[in-house]
Amino acid sequence: MHIPVLFQEINCLLKTLKEIPSFPVVVDGTFGRGGHTNLLLKHFPESKIFAFDQDPEAINWGKSQNFYKNILWVQDCFSNFVHHIHEPISGMILDLGVSSPQLDQPERGFSFRSCGPLDMRMSKSGITAKDILKNASEKELSNIFWTYGQERRARYFAKIIKNHKGPLETTTDLAQCICNALGIRKKTFDLHPATRVFQALRIVVNRELEVLFQTLPKAISSLAPFGILIVISFHSLEDGIVKRAIQACSKDQYRFSKKPIIPTDLEIKENPRSRSAKLRWVQRCEALL
Repeated sequence: MHIPVLFQEINCLLKTLKEIPSFPVVVDGTFGRGGHTNLLLKHFPESKIFAFDQDPEAINWGKSQNFYKNILWVQDCFSNFVHHIHEPISGMILDLGVSSPQLDQPERGFSFRSCGPLDMRMSKSGITAKDILKNASEKELSNIFWTYGQERRARYFAKIIKNHKGPLETTTDLAQCICNALGIRKKTFDLHPATRVFQALRIVVNRELEVLFQTLPKAISSLAPFGILIVISFHSLEDGIVKRAIQACSKDQYRFSKKPIIPTDLEIKENPRSRSAKLRWVQRCEALL
């Protein structure tokens, strides 16, 4: 089951920002299973809602749900919204996390908790994690693990992986390779030692930071008067990009969150996957010229 992150906080935020107009265009840049789209429908009932997702399974699921109305389905990365939308945007939500259905489907290869192919592609096209592990040099792998996973054992893990006897075909193969390198035979950790390696590979496979860096300025400049952009990130690399993009906005033209909004203890207890989530928002506060 997919549980939308920071649902109540977004609901309260949209209620508080009374100036949000009923302009015709609202965007869920990461549809997933529609949790945040439902909020947009609630607060913008008369608006035209664009639901983006590069995962065809998410789009097909959304189309199969009869309760979605006024939805324009776009199977594409949210970074390409400018090719599909040519009007000012009243509201946009970007949830940068991997959706629960993606994590829970072993064949997608996002999680080490079940055995699946080393895939990790959001869109089901392009290079896979297996391709990177096979073709990257030891130095390149080390750089990937350090830069995108902030893994302090990056060099060691890269060496172990490149010297591994036989191919690494599955998520279990990779996770076990790392555990074996550390002499771990059973679960004796709070954070799985492969967590940051998996994060780094997923980020590179999907070009996540590059896409986010390119999208935010365009999204902010596309806001209608009093339109709002809400971004939920899940690790410090993402949050840093979001924070810098928002703080670069002119205070004469925009207002924005000074500090990130984080989940309550209750939400984390009910949905442990929300524990690292951080929400930041920016709202245009002047008329378009």
